[in-house]
Amino acid sequence: MTRDAEPSRRVRRPDPKPVVVAEVSAEDRLADAWRFLDEGNAGRAQGYFALAASKDPNDARAKLGFALASAQLGDDARALWSAERAVRVDGGELATLDLSESCRQVLAGLIDRWNNDGKPIAGELSLALAPAADLSPTEPDGATMPASTTPTPEPVRLSRTRPVLTSG
Repeated sequence: MTRDAEPSRRVRRPDPKPVVVAEVSAEDRLADAWRFLDEGNAGRAQGYFALAASKDPNDARAKLGFALASAQLGDDARALWSAERAVRVDGGELATLDLSESCRQVLAGLIDRWNNDGKPIAGELSLALAPAADLSPTEPDGATMPASTTPTPEPVRLSRTRPVLTSG
């Protein structure tokens, strides 16, 4: 090889882009997020709750999970914001949510704090989380009916009420 010869150059081609075979469902993201939260990895859980919420913006469970993860990370403002959004979009999922003991403790602490601060979300969230079986019929004046009493022809409503939310 002479000095005048040009050295050979190797051209590197970029790696092909990865191919996504199957999209991860919001349910799978939620399952992972709750697992991370139970394991004490609130930062990772928060990210997974955000991904689940982006896949299904009306999933109250993802928003409540994000609120709990935010609370564990010390971000009370984000916890409040996300809990309010969870209640706003809840279609009954929160009442069926089976929380671990550690999540129930975090949630109880948040509700107590918000209640002490006079924030309406404390009561709204408590009602949203109450299973339908826990809701007792009430008479129109608000008094709870005894179990042995036959309802009167007057209208009977459940004690779980939701305020009309307005944007603004």
